[in-house]
Amino acid sequence: MPGNILNTAGGAVAAGALVVLVLLGVAVGSGQLDAVVAGGIVVRSLHVVAAMVWVGLIFFVNVIQFAALDEAVAADKAVVIRTIVPRAARSFRMAANVTVLTGILLLLALGYFTQRPPQTAIWVWLGTAGGLAMLGFVHGKISPALRVVLDPSGADPVRLAAARQTVRTYARINLVLAWPVTLAMIAAAHG
Repeated sequence: MPGNILNTAGGAVAAGALVVLVLLGVAVGSGQLDAVVAGGIVVRSLHVVAAMVWVGLIFFVNVIQFAALDEAVAADKAVVIRTIVPRAARSFRMAANVTVLTGILLLLALGYFTQRPPQTAIWVWLGTAGGLAMLGFVHGKISPALRVVLDPSGADPVRLAAARQTVRTYARINLVLAWPVTLAMIAAAHG
């Protein structure tokens, strides 16, 4: 099916985004929704979807990828490390960055930096702190160690083993933090 939007994941994502934009455009055009509110819905939706991807990848890496690598023979490990790990890591970093960036935009738009925040603000700030810690682990610990794992040519066996352990440890810490961060954000929205 040449030209079918379902041929690629990117095409399907773009189609879903287009449907959302059309629906919001109709709502704004018919006067049922203010354009500023529609923009806020877009940012919040991007935040939620990026967070879903980020947490989903945290679970994928911890539950599936690590188990597959632990069970695989050397030749199969090389294939996973060469083909799956870089794609998962790139998507992981992108989702983390988009989640935090859109979260900051929401904090600004909702007045968390300039106005007296609502009673549920403690939940927002706990979730924000946890999310920023998770992002810090992604960029400060996981990504540098993963560069060593993905290109071990310059690494001695001790450094390579340490890099693998760093990735695993901080991926596990992010798995632990995913739960309370999610709870805090849900409590903030529904408190």
